Amino acid sequence: KFLVGKPRHALMKHLQSNSESSVQQYSRVAIAEARSILYTIDTDTVEEKVKSAIQALTELKGVGPATASAVLALVRPDIFAYMYDEAIESFLPTRTYTLSAYL
Repeated sequence: KFLVGKPRHALMKHLQSNSESSVQQYSRVAIAEARSILYTIDTDTVEEKVKSAIQALTELKGVGPATASAVLALVRPDIFAYMYDEAIESFLPTRTYTLSAYL
């Protein structure tokens, strides 16, 4: 994420301020939520689980929906897409890094 798109130099300081235990805790919650998504459940339930997984990771300092989407896309690429700058611009008039823009 740091190599492409808009430079985010101050972000690294926020990311490094997270404790190892908090990173593990929120990552575990997010990954468990992502893995629990089944194709047989209704669309509203899937969206709530996606939202919950993203929100768990965004509890960490310096992690927004775009970074959370990058992590979760590695866990469940069939459900999560990376919130890449150019992808946002193809759907929205301006870059907006919010959960509602992701959903």
